[in-house]
Amino acid sequence: MSSVDERELAEVRMIEEGLRSAYDGDAERVVEALSRLRDFAVQLVHLEITAEYELDAKALIIAMGDIGRETAEKRMETASIASVRALGEVAVEAVDQKRESLALKALSVLVSLALELGGKSMDAAAKSAAESLGSFGKVSSRKKMEVLTGLSEVYLMQLSIKAMEKNLSETWDIALSFLREIGSSSAEQAMENGAVGTAILLEELGTAAVRGRDEPG
Repeated sequence: MSSVDERELAEVRMIEEGLRSAYDGDAERVVEALSRLRDFAVQLVHLEITAEYELDAKALIIAMGDIGRETAEKRMETASIASVRALGEVAVEAVDQKRESLALKALSVLVSLALELGGKSMDAAAKSAAESLGSFGKVSSRKKMEVLTGLSEVYLMQLSIKAMEKNLSETWDIALSFLREIGSSSAEQAMENGAVGTAILLEELGTAAVRGRDEPG
């Protein structure tokens, strides 16, 4: 068996292990599986760009999201935190290596899971998701990748609104903090669209908070 076949087999087994552990409610084994899957995905991010490696990496990202959704369904806070962190780390690594397609896939899976966690009022896990989204946005800004920076801001705003609806104070605070930091970073990088976009999003959040009679917000 070739080294590539061995790696793919190991990936499949780890995906199965992660899903099975999530179904069984075994948080410790879920966390271990997510760690391995993250390592597999990061390794692929650094390999030569080929259609096969791209598809393989995206499959791993989707699998991490599936595992995360199952942990959210079972309200496994620790495992859910591990899932959003693993996705965030893959997303940031993809941005750092300027693998935009992989970064977009990881970002979309991450925000979908983040909103689900927020909808289930899992504040600690949703807060961790906000941190992952914020880190992604800051790295994207430093790399002057305006599309990814803008998407991270929009997704942070969506998560902020969800946090406001569900009274998730920790998630709300972190999301707003990162929105400001990304805006400042965009200004430093002379990314005018990003800086202006952040100001607009913050203004819209303020308006939403007033409508919801959330005076501190």
